Amino acid sequence: MECRTTHMTKDCTTTGEVEPHTPNNMGYKVVFEDNRHDITYDLDSEEGIQHLRDTPFVMEEGAKYKFAVFFRVNREIVSGLRFRNKVRRHVFSVSEEVVLGSYAPQSTTHEFLFPRHEWAEAPSGLMYRGTYQAECKVRRDPH
Repeated sequence: MECRTTHMTKDCTTTGEVEPHTPNNMGYKVVFEDNRHDITYDLDSEEGIQHLRDTPFVMEEGAKYKFAVFFRVNREIVSGLRFRNKVRRHVFSVSEEVVLGSYAPQSTTHEFLFPRHEWAEAPSGLMYRGTYQAECKVRRDPH
């Protein structure tokens, strides 16, 4: 699987300029602590978003992981950016929201890992096996 962040970083460093007619690049990935291949999703297009919805991934019990959001701002200031992650299984859910901040157009790619300081651990044990639904949103603060 091609890592979109590498491609975007290469493009940014070669041009070194903000490209006003290029759409803002955005991606999402799951990073594992034990050096397994990271799972990367390109969210620049509707096809990429549909691929994320249609392609579930398998996480082993007790795996340590982080979520990463990466993006590049090209045209206008993005203010009050927030990331929300909600994981559900049946009637139980856990959610977390993190403020990313505000960004002006520039040629570099921003990447944020969640949780920031330690690794999250997948549930383990017979009671926790099964299918989970996750909903991740990156949104602007309306104020």
